[in-house]
Amino acid sequence: MRLDQYLAVVGLFKHRSAAKRAFDRGEIALDGRPAKPADKVARNQRLAVRLGWRLVEAEVLEVPTGPVPKNDRGKFIAIVAEHLIGEEETSETHKE
Repeated sequence: MRLDQYLAVVGLFKHRSAAKRAFDRGEIALDGRPAKPADKVARNQRLAVRLGWRLVEAEVLEVPTGPVPKNDRGKFIAIVAEHLIGEEETSETHKE
């Protein structure tokens, strides 16, 4: 399945056209590299998607063969982490 289709089917974007705009802006990465809409999705791949002011990191659990009901989307994608863009991380070296 194409990555733009996968993102729409699992609910990260409402439409493939919205996903395509995010691809054009460079806001989607697949396995750590900039992704293209036509990239093929496979199990265990990692996604990083910028959604507004959030960066969502996810893992592909399964690749669906067709439309996915909202209640079943968790079977196909797992959100690993979410970060606010611009959020500073505190480290032990900066604490006093």
